[in-house]
Amino acid sequence: MNDEMKEALTRFDLSLMNINKYISDMLQETGLKHMISREQLEALIMIRSHRRLTINELADLQDIFKTAASKRIHKLEKMGLVQQAASDNKRIKLMEMTDEGIQFLEEVKEKMAWIVSECLKGHFSTEEIVQFVDKLQAIEQTLKQR
Repeated sequence: MNDEMKEALTRFDLSLMNINKYISDMLQETGLKHMISREQLEALIMIRSHRRLTINELADLQDIFKTAASKRIHKLEKMGLVQQAASDNKRIKLMEMTDEGIQFLEEVKEKMAWIVSECLKGHFSTEEIVQFVDKLQAIEQTLKQR
């Protein structure tokens, strides 16, 4: 790997971390009903996109230990955003979004879209942002096929 690629990957990692932090900080300032971490938000998004997940599946998706995923789920459960889903296998604890969780996630997405569009207004068009995200997803798919 050449030095230019190493530098680009380092800048990419730092940029992603900072962008996530900026958006998370701005979200907390919008007066959401629940104060949740970026990691908890990611867990909600994953549960919503998969409809139901076990704690082990969430841990795998977030690349964290099962104990961390369990703590994350417990906090989201206490807030009323997720609940245990009915399962034929009593040994498997399936988690799903509650109606409140679905509504909360939609509110978060709306506020995130508004925040990002306001911050980027005059710098990037919606089309440019969509194209950039499409490129990121193409990179993701290429790496996934490895």
